Amino acid sequence: MAFQTGNITPLMRQVFTWVLGLYYRGSGQVRILIDRTNWDIGQRRVNILSIGILHDDRVFIPLLHEDLGYKGNSDCATRLNLIKILLEWWSLLDIPLPVFEVVGDREFIGEAWLLELESLGITYVIRLKSNLQFHEWLAEEGMSERK
Repeated sequence: MAFQTGNITPLMRQVFTWVLGLYYRGSGQVRILIDRTNWDIGQRRVNILSIGILHDDRVFIPLLHEDLGYKGNSDCATRLNLIKILLEWWSLLDIPLPVFEVVGDREFIGEAWLLELESLGITYVIRLKSNLQFHEWLAEEGMSERK
């Protein structure tokens, strides 16, 4: 029925539940990977943003995705939407919410994005461009500019 209506959210939520039931070991930390990939299928360009868990530190298992529908990088709002769906769906399970660590490449930078992850209590490891200047925020000291 989900494929006939185009509403695959219930199906994706069920797959999310199964995957976590099979692969999440209940440890205190979960590595959430975020990545984007694109390819051509005939004349159609596919550009998928995906969020998933890292299983046994070597296998990426996608949990959520968004077809961006355009060429190029994802935007902050789209990434945050997927993170918030992940947190919402996880909270509906009988599995305690772990400490999340989001890992991403240079595409996934930006002050608004990082500040929002921080406000959600999500730690992150993001590869930065070598020439990037960014703000470092410390709870005790407020914002300070760093190079």
